[in-house]
Parts: sequence; structure tokens; C-alpha cells
Amino acid sequence: MSKRTNLISRRKQLGFLQKDIAEQLGCSTSAYGMYETGARTPDLNTAKQIADILKTTVEQIFFEDTSNKSCYFAMEPA
Repeated sequence: MSKRTNLISRRKQLGFLQKDIAEQLGCSTSAYGMYETGARTPDLNTAKQIADILKTTVEQIFFEDTSNKSCYFAMEPA
């Protein structure tokens, strides 16, 4: 399953609209929608917030293959 599909399917599984997630994140619906389409990449803090809202882990949502840790989100600068 792709990263994009993970995010969309989990949101729908819980009955959330993009608007619902965006409101909880404090961003616009279009900004959140860009995470789902892959047009934008969330930073680590936002990725954690999304995972919390979706009652799962960052790995389950944002990694294609948890065995090789192929990363989707943007790392924060050190």
C-alpha cells in the first residue's frame, strides 16, 4: 500500500473528512489535502499530529514499507 493510500484509507476508515483533520491540525483543508496527494510533505511534528488524530503511528501512515523505513515526511533541520 502506498503512503498516500495509507493516509486516505485510514482517514476514511475513521469516518473523517479532510476538513475534520485540517481543523484539528489548524491548517486549511487544501493544505491537508496536499499531504494526501503528495504535493506537500508534512514536517515531523505535523506527521505525529496526523498519526495521533488517526489513532495510529507515524510509521503506519507515512512509511511505505516499515521494514526498510522508506520515509515520506520532511525531516526537521537539526
